[in-house]
Amino acid sequence: MAAQHRKRWSILAALVAALSSCGSAAGKGICLVQVREFTRGDWEALPSDLRKDLEDDVPVDFASFRSSSPDLVPAEAAVVTGEFPALLGIHNDDDTKPALGPRLHQSFFEAGYKVGHFGRWAFADETLETYTSSVLQSDGFTDVIDAAKAFVKERVADGEDFLAVVMLPRLDAAFGYGLDDVTADDWNADIEGPSEERWSTCPDVSRAKVYEPRYATCPRQVYQANRVHEMRQVAKLMSLVSKAFGSDALRIVYSSTGGEAEQVDAHARGRFGHRGERRSLYDGGLRGILRFSAPQGSKRALVRKSQKADVAGVDLLPTLAGWANVKVKQASQVAGVDLSSVCLVKGCSRVAREQPLVWEWRFGVPGHCMNESPRFAILKGSFKLFYEPASESDGVEARYELYDLSRGEFELTNLWGATPKASASQKRLEQISEEMEQDLLAWVARVPSSPTALAHTGCAGGPASVTSSPDASPTAASWPQSSLRSALRGIVFILADDMGFGDVSANHDARRAETGSFAYTPSTPDFDRLMSEGVQFTQFYANSCVCSPSRAAMLSGRLPSHADVRMHNIVDKKPLNNKRRGVPAYLGEGVSPSKFSLMPRFFHDQGFVTAHFGKWHLGYTATDDWDADGALYGLDEYQLYGHNKALNKTQHVFPTASSPHDTYFDNRDPFFSSYAQQLMVNRTLAFLSDRAADERKFYVQLCLQNPHAPLVLATSYDQAAANGFASASSNPWPHRGDRSVPFDFVDPHVPHQIYQTLLREHERAVMDLVDGLADLGLDDKTLVIHTADNGPEERAVYFTLAGDVAPFRGAKRSLYEGGIHVPMLMRWPGHIPAGSVFGEVASGVDLFPTLAGLAGYANAFASLPDASRMQGRDISCGLLRSCAPAEAAPAEPLFFEFRNEFMGDCLGISPRFAVRNGTYKLLWEPQKVTDWYPNFRTKTMRMELYDLTSDPFESTNLLWTQAGNAAVQAVADRMLDALIEYTSSTQYDHSLRPSTSWAKAQARADMTASSFYLDESCVPSKKTWWKLRPPSDVSLTSNQVSQVLA
Repeated sequence: MAAQHRKRWSILAALVAALSSCGSAAGKGICLVQVREFTRGDWEALPSDLRKDLEDDVPVDFASFRSSSPDLVPAEAAVVTGEFPALLGIHNDDDTKPALGPRLHQSFFEAGYKVGHFGRWAFADETLETYTSSVLQSDGFTDVIDAAKAFVKERVADGEDFLAVVMLPRLDAAFGYGLDDVTADDWNADIEGPSEERWSTCPDVSRAKVYEPRYATCPRQVYQANRVHEMRQVAKLMSLVSKAFGSDALRIVYSSTGGEAEQVDAHARGRFGHRGERRSLYDGGLRGILRFSAPQGSKRALVRKSQKADVAGVDLLPTLAGWANVKVKQASQVAGVDLSSVCLVKGCSRVAREQPLVWEWRFGVPGHCMNESPRFAILKGSFKLFYEPASESDGVEARYELYDLSRGEFELTNLWGATPKASASQKRLEQISEEMEQDLLAWVARVPSSPTALAHTGCAGGPASVTSSPDASPTAASWPQSSLRSALRGIVFILADDMGFGDVSANHDARRAETGSFAYTPSTPDFDRLMSEGVQFTQFYANSCVCSPSRAAMLSGRLPSHADVRMHNIVDKKPLNNKRRGVPAYLGEGVSPSKFSLMPRFFHDQGFVTAHFGKWHLGYTATDDWDADGALYGLDEYQLYGHNKALNKTQHVFPTASSPHDTYFDNRDPFFSSYAQQLMVNRTLAFLSDRAADERKFYVQLCLQNPHAPLVLATSYDQAAANGFASASSNPWPHRGDRSVPFDFVDPHVPHQIYQTLLREHERAVMDLVDGLADLGLDDKTLVIHTADNGPEERAVYFTLAGDVAPFRGAKRSLYEGGIHVPMLMRWPGHIPAGSVFGEVASGVDLFPTLAGLAGYANAFASLPDASRMQGRDISCGLLRSCAPAEAAPAEPLFFEFRNEFMGDCLGISPRFAVRNGTYKLLWEPQKVTDWYPNFRTKTMRMELYDLTSDPFESTNLLWTQAGNAAVQAVADRMLDALIEYTSSTQYDHSLRPSTSWAKAQARADMTASSFYLDESCVPSKKTWWKLRPPSDVSLTSNQVSQVLA
């Protein structure tokens, strides 16, 4: 027995020796692996064990790597030629199979290397086949990996020098891209991600304490699993090369481009630390990973810290050739530089270049306009300059943007045309701008012109930038109040819950149509039609970025911070939470109804039959003064949710109703959002039918559920398909075509589809109501209003949310425009001119006086005992066009405040206060979070000023870039003085304040100069997601400003 064991061990030892001799006989090798759209955030999100394995094989990290194009084919052309793709005439993925000399392959092939190419090849086949000994073009991920492994093993056996170019296809385990026979167990092995993931599952996939899961998976899980599967295979390939060749093989992993946009790929969830996505020249469209193995003789420090040198895809060819001592073919045409002699030996922070790094992108950019960069860009040192040529046909002027990346990598603060305080800084900035402009324009002159190049306007322009009406002159005589009273039978006030300005396609700019063929874009044809039949507001604001304060302002004509309202925050069911937040228990608490007029009670007193159907959320407890006998705030009929449960009655008899009705909606049903819209509209139609029969005037508030979270599709039928968003069809994956059916362990529903389905339900329900008015003969006698209480919810809270805030920044809980600038329309055939635009600033507090004016009760409104305490304005003459809109709504300060916590995208963290006046907007954070009642002695932690006409995205803080411009500083001073005059006045609430423990969580730091992700990084751990904890690299007391402006 012992002899047999010795014999077996001797055979095993011989095999090991044989394998060792094969490895030592191997020549030099290079394994170059391209991974599709892989961001640096994706790398950090990999499980720690997998990341460590990869870092052992490719330890040298180039942290500032950029692809040479934001699109796949031109980026690959740059890698295999070392040239800028724009000069090769290769501009995007539609440049199918262009003839291209594969300089990389040819150089190594003619130097005696065995060259293998596996995976993608987007160029003419014959050029590749000439200079390779092994080729596999395939979309199968595992096929490509297996072929590359076999090629490497053959080189080990033969002892040959080799170059293996592996351009991996997209791996999507959910849809079978690149994988065969994937089982649920295979896929689920990596679905939950590493233990340090912020969410082990996506929010709202499973709310086990409430109901059974409606959705099996979500895009974050799918994306993360894809990336883990992908990189595990890459790690195995790298390990094979490393064990066989050691330091005699150079191993490289790099990203093709920045991460894909979710509007193009439903499961795209790249983690971005930069502005932009694929197809954008902002760094989010270019930045990715580039990692090398450590060559023999390199210093240990090389692998201990990231290399800061700016490196691009054009540098890969000369670097690989330099390491292998291979002569590059047509070397004079190569734009890249050889990094091997310095950067791969001792590291480097800068690279000496004869030609600066330059880029071009001339096509559409899907998604948010913040990602739409100008067409050309150049990088020199820490400065990056963008240039958009003028276009007479598109009416676009030349546009420049300049960013100092050393003081903030997000490319947010545009320094072009800045005016620093110091003259030396001004001179330095002008010198940088002039030199970079000359270099960029010289390169632009070499790029072939194209009639198909699209103008890139970014977020400027479009409906959101309209601040004056197209026709400012009156078109109608003044309407007597008696005429209005006799013409109007009723008012239907419809309020959407958490709806974005960009959710209405009429609010989109023309840019959206350019990407519609390959990217998902919202479409609301019925809302667009309603706007065309009435007036579209382009500058309408909710008075808060959350619901309770916003709704209170609309009903009371007072700001939420007014001493009579005091709703600085949402109202909670629990009295203790209201006390901690510093808000009343209900609207009107502590105020006599006789001194606190509200819109429904006002119309009730004028003889209207009043009603409220839908969400209330203005208090869960009250007194007899406010809801005795169910007469809630002057309402004759109601059916509510989010209200005082003492009002719940079944089949209640309302004196004004022809039949009994329930007084509440049961929104505890997990599928409530799938049917709530129609339920509420049907109740409203019953109310209107009674009014048609009794011929009484009416005022009804219809507060709909959608698109508020949670958004849950029905299971009894294919609700998405019924609304034009079928599951597993070409929408919302326009580029997938017939390959869009997922495996059965992946949920076929994705956020854009879910969100738009239920928004479409909302839209269709509203149109049913409008059609119902026509059927009842009330169409031209009814004023219809549709708006929203605030911007859309953050997807960090519920994964199904895909609200569109474009062209703005921020969302719900943010005082940036995305949280408060909302869609708004009014329609009254025969009175409000069809197709009109109201481009002056208006807000929720204007609704009460304006509806009173439109209804012919302006005098009655003016006679209210508390009319002088209201802050809203009657803008009805501007809507009826009996006066100019600017006369109806002259510019004056409009104040906002939000004391609550922030959740979601770090870019949306706004200061606590905001002021809009004319084209300017000021945002201000007091030095101390406990400065609840700011006065002129209160110090400033953070202040920002924006010109919303030219910068609706609120990216360039004029207080930084125009620090030397006295006129700009004077604007900020006047706006801040106006704000403090208000907070110091008796109109501002000084009675309620949050508790100290609540205040500690609410400091809102500026995080735009830090490293962060644009999804959930400002929502910390799952256990403390309601508390904002700024990253360690952020100062609460100072903003990072460019050195040029310091």
